[in-house]
Amino acid sequence: MPAVLDASALLAYLQAEPGGDVAEAAILGGAVIGYVNLAETLTKLVQARSELASQLDAAANRNADPRSLPGLPGSITVEPFTPADVARCAALELTTRPLGLGLGDRACLAVGRRLGGPVLTTDRVWTQLDPAVIGVEVRCIRPPAATPGPQPKSAPPGRP
Repeated sequence: MPAVLDASALLAYLQAEPGGDVAEAAILGGAVIGYVNLAETLTKLVQARSELASQLDAAANRNADPRSLPGLPGSITVEPFTPADVARCAALELTTRPLGLGLGDRACLAVGRRLGGPVLTTDRVWTQLDPAVIGVEVRCIRPPAATPGPQPKSAPPGRP
């Protein structure tokens, strides 16, 4: 059962963000990403680097694999979005809406459920989902934010 990457997990790897090392290990271990989440990843990259839009358009005109773009892990398997995934994605709407998950998030969960997961994301809120309800295990790869230590007490007024 391969791990399934959310777009945020692949972006963490590509942009050397916290949790990117976990995503890299998962990719080396055979992790997959769904086509919907690959599209989401590429969209975020285009938003950050507009010159990628013309490269992606040229790749589409050649019917080339978008994973051939420099920097993308060409070895990652990309999973189709099946009719069963479509139905599961829609069915997850009511469960995931209170946490603010979008279509790409639900698509990832649907592919993870079909493949047996786990799903890797950097979005901590996903861990609030009950695996028994959504049918897949979710793992947040981003380390917890450091909590500030005790703050020094300020001096009483009139004292340095």
